[in-house]
Amino acid sequence: MNNNTDKYDVFLSYRRSGGAETAQLLYDRLTRKGYKVSFDLETLRSGKFDKQLYTRIEQCKDVVVIMSKGALEVRENPEDDWLRLEVKHALEHQKNIVPVFLRDFDRSDVKKLPQEDVLSNVCGYEGVTASHEHFDSTFTKLCRLLTAKPVLPWKPLGIIGVAILLLIAGIWGFAYRDHIMPWPFTAAEKQQLEEILYLAQGQGNCMHQLLSMQKQLLVAAKNALNSDSRSHFHDQFNVFMHDWNKLDVKQWKPKDEKMSSARNCPIKSVDMQVIYDCLILYHDESKEDAEYLKNYMGKDSAMTKSDLLEYIHIKEEYWELEVKLYSYYQMSLLHGVAPKALEEYKSVARRWTTMPLLAGNWERDQKILENLLDQCLNAMEEKINQIAVFVGNMNVHLRQEKKQFGELLVNKGATQEQANKMIENVMETESKKSGLAETQKKLEEARERVRQKFAPLDTDDCGTLWGKSLRFMTVNMSDEALKCIDVLRKKNDPQFSTPVCKAAEAFIRQRNTLSFKSGVLVCFFEPPATSHAIYQLGDIVTHINGKPCPNYDAYAAAKNDKNRKIFIWRLDANGKFVSHEAIMPDDQPRVALMDLSETKE
Repeated sequence: MNNNTDKYDVFLSYRRSGGAETAQLLYDRLTRKGYKVSFDLETLRSGKFDKQLYTRIEQCKDVVVIMSKGALEVRENPEDDWLRLEVKHALEHQKNIVPVFLRDFDRSDVKKLPQEDVLSNVCGYEGVTASHEHFDSTFTKLCRLLTAKPVLPWKPLGIIGVAILLLIAGIWGFAYRDHIMPWPFTAAEKQQLEEILYLAQGQGNCMHQLLSMQKQLLVAAKNALNSDSRSHFHDQFNVFMHDWNKLDVKQWKPKDEKMSSARNCPIKSVDMQVIYDCLILYHDESKEDAEYLKNYMGKDSAMTKSDLLEYIHIKEEYWELEVKLYSYYQMSLLHGVAPKALEEYKSVARRWTTMPLLAGNWERDQKILENLLDQCLNAMEEKINQIAVFVGNMNVHLRQEKKQFGELLVNKGATQEQANKMIENVMETESKKSGLAETQKKLEEARERVRQKFAPLDTDDCGTLWGKSLRFMTVNMSDEALKCIDVLRKKNDPQFSTPVCKAAEAFIRQRNTLSFKSGVLVCFFEPPATSHAIYQLGDIVTHINGKPCPNYDAYAAAKNDKNRKIFIWRLDANGKFVSHEAIMPDDQPRVALMDLSETKE
């Protein structure tokens, strides 16, 4: 009999060719999370060891099957087809099987297999589509589908051992916290982290220098306005431009090849690129803002002293928000790194006095970071609107014409009071137009960046296309979201059949007029079932037992409830969503579901 230390929670089944790398990655991530994973199988797939392999399968609650390119191929010798043998044994012992579909896996190969083939059946099970670009979300969904519960590794120590642990807990508590953090472990990973932190420090130094230069320019502007002598400001402007031209921010551009060698690295190259793009954008905008300020401070400017001071105040707050945003991105990027490994980096960050969040408060809670990012983005949007309206109000040409317009009105017989009132009405109208036009321009520029970054590609897998459509819906870009669904439809994937795609398109088109904005979309029935007592393909579940069901997490939390009351929206013959209510009977086939929004409510 095996003791508890020999038992496993999860069994990884894969083809050595095409699936080994993903198996290793899943083994590492699952082990860190607290699962006991059976992975070292190559030595067990022969001779007398096959009995030990089957024993491991019997011990596990879950069997994760990695479906890579060529995984469905039938081996000449059935006794060498370990993937099928393992899956068959798992089915015989009623294990929870979760397929992981890699990007290069071709689902059309399923049609070439006989219906009784064990792998053919597995392809119809609810699983996950692996994406290296969004691996965190892939791994999170995989864990939701596992029935085993993770536990932190613990060995029985006896009374003396426990007493010793309690005694030294105060001394080594933080060291243990570092130990269970996921990265880095090996010498190669530590070297990789050094390279990443080197780039992060360089980028952070650039942000600190830029904001310091901007603040010095604003101080010079304020002093010039208060002294009525603007010569010192122009001298400081020249200093700013000199320092700006010397600052080489492009040397801190991340190189993708540096990231590829760290298989387990939680810091993705795409995230590093996003932060670098923030730096480049801030660098370019700082020069533009300095030139605008120079024009406003010029002799021919019609802006008053109070106008300029208000403008300077708004810009200073906006620049500080940009640096805060960058700080939050830095924290989020390095969230998966052990705290001890960040000590040197944070000692450098404390010298960035213009970035107080890095200098004084390093936040490790990812949920708090997400909220802080949202708050910062909302505040920046508000400042952008203030700047847009302000610039409209302070339109130089309108200022120059104001006096002439007033004199013309007086010459036409209006009193000075009537002329001033008419001028104010014109100013208010022009201000709103200018502010609206500027805001709309910035909004369209932002939309274009999103459009280019998340454009659907024929090479995208189904999970990536669905994720892109959700992103477009989040920013109210319905046409682009529909393009994603159109490309998805052409994939001919069983989980995205015509009824499913039709319901998704209707939801996107009608979203702004519907009473619900989120829910889960029914995409597939677990084989061999082709129908369901309650659901139809394309149904949207929005409430269970009277409680909102905004995403899969909420659905999964209620799936074990008895007599569940399901609230469904279903397309009618006219393409409109109609509500239905039903009590979910027991013993119904499992269904595959997709979230209809990015927000985890």
